[in-house]
Formats: sequence, C-alpha cells, structure tokens
Amino acid sequence: TYGRKNWQVYSVMIACNAASTVVPSLGDAVSGVIEAGVRIAQKSRVKKLGVIGGQRTVDSGIFPALLPEVEVRVRAAQPLSALVEAGKLTGAETREAVRAVVEPLRGVEALLLACTHYPALSPIFRELLPGVLLLDPAEEAAAGLPLGAGPSHFFTSGDPREMERAAGLAFQVEFSAARLQL
Repeated sequence: TYGRKNWQVYSVMIACNAASTVVPSLGDAVSGVIEAGVRIAQKSRVKKLGVIGGQRTVDSGIFPALLPEVEVRVRAAQPLSALVEAGKLTGAETREAVRAVVEPLRGVEALLLACTHYPALSPIFRELLPGVLLLDPAEEAAAGLPLGAGPSHFFTSGDPREMERAAGLAFQVEFSAARLQL
C-alpha cells in the first residue's frame, strides 16, 4: 500500500538490466531482471547464446559468469534504446542499427534481450536472425511478483514525463511514473 508518508513495500523489481548488475540480490523482496534472464537462458537449453544489452550490462560480464555451461557472446546495443524511446520501431535507420548489432552474433541459437526496450524491435530481430529463439526476461521476471497485493508504482531516475512518453511510443501503454528521489 502507498500513502504520502507511509510506504509498505511487498516487492521491488529492478527492471533495468544495467541497474541489476550493480545491485546485489536482496532476497525475496527485491529482485533484478538479470536473474530472470539467466533462468530463461537455462530453460532454453541452448549451447550458443547471444546477449544484447546496454554498455554497462555488457561490461559487467554477468551473463557469461552466470552461464558457464553456455557459449555466451555479448554485444552492446545502446543505440537501439534511443531508437525505441523515439518511437522508431521500423524503417531503414532502425533496421540498419539492429543489423549492425546482431550481424556478429550469427550462429547463436538464442538471443537474450537484456534491455527492457529491445522487445519492441522483435519483428526486426526475427527478420534478421531467422530461426533464432528470442528470449525476453520480462515475463519470467514478473512471474515471481505478488501482483495484486497492492498498487504498482513505476519509478525512474530520469525524467518521469519522458519515461511515460517513451513507453507510450514503444509499447502503446499508459501509466503514471514517479521520480526516484535518492
């Protein structure tokens, strides 16, 4: 439940892969999306996995470290986030940006979308990597949350209005974001 002076938190999901790489697991109440990505990669049983994410996620080395039994090839795909936030989900510019990111990953069996923005580009990934399994950790991450226990609140360390606008453009959703105050 939420009140202006009183918060009762049932669970917190850190949905940003980059933030999840630097926040330690804090038990059942706080979880990050990295663990969900690792779980779906393990469930897929692939031996060659491509991972695309932001620079911090890639630089952390977290997916190769947590998936030692899998050949993990990682690529920074930072420019894709900006395209999604601008609502550029199709067109030559976006297709070329995706191609530049995934071309070196040819030969992988699955592609882990290690950024919440990237599922918006799934049609282009499928076109450029036919037969490659796309792994989006969002559903796996949400599966463990006690949804319905209270209202959901969305926080950003950036501009809340920009987050709302970008979510509308990329995913055709509307919600109200609150500013994270540290």
